Amino acid sequence: MSVLVTADSGARPLGDAGPQPPANRTLLGLLDDGFDVRASAGRVQAIDGQAGPWGVFVNGLREPGDPAHVEVHAGDRVWWDAHDGDENLRVPRRAVADPARRPGGAAARPGSARVGPRRRASPTTGARWRCWTRAGHAVRTLGPGAGLVAATVYEDQPPTWFVTGTDADGVAAAVQAFDEPTLANRFVLAVGDHRGIPLPVGSG
Repeated sequence: MSVLVTADSGARPLGDAGPQPPANRTLLGLLDDGFDVRASAGRVQAIDGQAGPWGVFVNGLREPGDPAHVEVHAGDRVWWDAHDGDENLRVPRRAVADPARRPGGAAARPGSARVGPRRRASPTTGARWRCWTRAGHAVRTLGPGAGLVAATVYEDQPPTWFVTGTDADGVAAAVQAFDEPTLANRFVLAVGDHRGIPLPVGSG
């Protein structure tokens, strides 16, 4: 079992409690063992003085319950993060792709990965993606060979991963990045120049 605490979607590590014995712990009790925690009304308000909003992920899935009552178990990995983004985003503990599905075909079922290229761009301009900061500033443009890995979720359904690219080479780069070490503590990842770029830019 491990407890990681970060801010800004993983950009700023605040602490790692390391392996912890379960001993009938709750999420809040485990967090309180290694950090200065302020909580009320079933929500963590601050950790070591860092204000939220705080979200917690257990084995990659967002846990919406009261952390004072949610039990953790041996082998669980707990990640607390303070960010202003969509609290419903979920990042699986393991990225396991279902068989590839062609864009425009049947929608990928929850918990699966949809793999395919971006819609065909104009032959004169080519496909281009802009990378934005959290403040809404475009700081980089990715062209041919760029990939993207992103998770979406609807209500309480398991996450659906989209693995895509500006072209076939971009899809291949995104598929190569679709693994646990690369996606750890990430919500969305662009792939350009043979390296991962956490999005929004500055989030990791």
